[in-house]
Amino acid sequence: MFLISGSDYGKQVAKAFQLNNGNNDYIVQGQEGFTADEAAKFYIDNYKKNKVTIMKAPIFMLKFLGFFTNKFNYGANIVEALNNYPEKFEAEETWKTLGKPQMKFIDYIKQSQ
Repeated sequence: MFLISGSDYGKQVAKAFQLNNGNNDYIVQGQEGFTADEAAKFYIDNYKKNKVTIMKAPIFMLKFLGFFTNKFNYGANIVEALNNYPEKFEAEETWKTLGKPQMKFIDYIKQSQ
């Protein structure tokens, strides 16, 4: 996952509307790529305000709960996709047109403390 901050995303959306009323498709990605596990560990290693821990649940549990509620069904499908289909970096053209995201994940973590 190439994480992007909400403020960087908002700037790109605003620029897209300025250029063409938002009628183009853009690939939106941040500067750094992480797997979900890497992002969670990176967050824990760098967030100092409170103690944060990682809790994992087996995917079959989410899938089972998904039979009863759409929230868990959606969660199971997203987790499965993130784990099985690595994201390739494809936002170079977006950055040229709409601007390169400025905030890195570490900046986001430090700002939230």
